[in-house]
Amino acid sequence: MLQEHVLEYSLLHASMMKPGTFEAIDRPGLVIEVGNLKRESEQNASTVRFPVALTARYVVSRESVRPAEAWGGNSVDVTLDHVAGMLANGTTSVVAVLYKTLPDLLPERFLTRNHDTYYVNQLYSVLVGVAARTGHSAFDGSVRVKVKLAHSRPAEEMKTHLNVTCGLADISHSKFQFVTEGCVASNGMNSTTCDCTRLGTYTLLLPSKANQPEVEMERQTDTIAGIGCGVCLCFVLLTLIVLMLCWRPICCRKGNTPTDAIKMQVCVALIGAYAAMLKGVHGSLSQYYYPHLVSAIQFFLLAAFCMQLCLGLAVYIEFVDTKSIRYPTTKIAAMGWAVPVIVVGANLAAQVLEGFQLDSWWLTLRTPSGGISNYFCAYVSSVIIITMLHFLLFLTVKAELRRYSCAETSKAKDAENR
Repeated sequence: MLQEHVLEYSLLHASMMKPGTFEAIDRPGLVIEVGNLKRESEQNASTVRFPVALTARYVVSRESVRPAEAWGGNSVDVTLDHVAGMLANGTTSVVAVLYKTLPDLLPERFLTRNHDTYYVNQLYSVLVGVAARTGHSAFDGSVRVKVKLAHSRPAEEMKTHLNVTCGLADISHSKFQFVTEGCVASNGMNSTTCDCTRLGTYTLLLPSKANQPEVEMERQTDTIAGIGCGVCLCFVLLTLIVLMLCWRPICCRKGNTPTDAIKMQVCVALIGAYAAMLKGVHGSLSQYYYPHLVSAIQFFLLAAFCMQLCLGLAVYIEFVDTKSIRYPTTKIAAMGWAVPVIVVGANLAAQVLEGFQLDSWWLTLRTPSGGISNYFCAYVSSVIIITMLHFLLFLTVKAELRRYSCAETSKAKDAENR
């Protein structure tokens, strides 16, 4: 993400500065203040306030204005405890970045995580990022950060009491999310002070008043999806019941076709897929069970595709002499179930490297880290291969039917000639 690169290059620049000096850079989109803190021999902690007072040695770029004006009423107090792992030269690089225009480029509302519960909030201040580094490694001592953030729309506070909270940016999923644990908010008249114990990017969050229509729309979508899955499930169950009622006992299977059992297994696979989808739509599942549900959906959908291919194979063997093969339909059906087992097993083995933390129980394209999902790739590639095999089998059966029709026609002509 962009803010990570800004903090990284700012820390690199700070590490090359003379110990005890600070530098400020003001741009239309952001304000960057970097410094190289020098630890005093009698102190175990260093505290710095951004914007840094001009009494310190301060290098200001040509485009910069006075620091207090550039920060617009926002400020940061950083206290770093050096007891845990300090370099011999006693210096620590620290940087604070005020993102002026970044809130304008972000979505209007965000999902905010508080432990295992998600809320919809909107930004209520600018974003301020703070980072520290000792040498070439991240600062591993204890940290206390007090961030004073001015409210974006202070006029609203005269009309109603606003429940403003502090948010810490979480970009582990390659998208902006905010967590609210780890910071204590102290609300003032036109600003809020966040007392945090972690370095990161901070902002103020306001519960969104416009989230009710979206929540209602999401509920309606889930209801429609659930009704669709339920209706399809009823039809497939009806089909399975009809096939079972028309199925003759094994001792009287003269009238049975090799495809009857495979049709039943297609219905079983579809029933499993629809049942898993219904559980995902209407079940209150924990995120822990998302990989299990995704694997079940992947397995049953692939089984349905494979059974369709087996159905074509069963039709094809009617044109081929299979008297030497015992139970050909059973073996074909076994292969149909074996393919999804192999695909799902290989996919789970590959997923171990990335972990099983998923955002959704569906076959989504992206993973929480932003990469391509193994579940999605395995499913799509398998479906493409099965579809190609199905098409080739269709051409083969069509050719056999044409050859069989030509043979019957020639036999009829020979009989007439006789």
